[in-house]
Amino acid sequence: MTHAKPQAAFHPVGFAGWVLRYVGLSALMFAAAILLAWWHGSWPVALAAGGICWAGASLGFWVLCWGSTPPRAAVALGGAILLRTLLPLLVALMVQSKFPWLQTQGFLGQVVIIYLVGLAAETALIVPVIQKRPALPADPAVARSEHG
Repeated sequence: MTHAKPQAAFHPVGFAGWVLRYVGLSALMFAAAILLAWWHGSWPVALAAGGICWAGASLGFWVLCWGSTPPRAAVALGGAILLRTLLPLLVALMVQSKFPWLQTQGFLGQVVIIYLVGLAAETALIVPVIQKRPALPADPAVARSEHG
């Protein structure tokens, strides 16, 4: 019995490529949080917003990495979207309800800004990987029915 190489699960960029993309995503998100903290003057609020968004983006990113092969791509994409969107939103709403002083500090606004920076960064890092992904082989039965 032969086993597939571990790299095959992370086709087409390999595990090192995914790790480098993840480091880039993390760096951009925390850079946005630090810039917000410097501009707004509230370090704990901006770093908390950055941490919440980073957690959702990280989970979504690694789900996309897991689903980088065609048979799992649709499931991975749906799971990544749910994790990336719902996790930061729900956690931010729960945290703000427990600590009302965060509302006066503009916590949800900072979460939205950092979320959008992370979304843009993740999109820029993932789109080239998706474009390099091999297509699924065409099903001959479907091809015949479409062409007559």
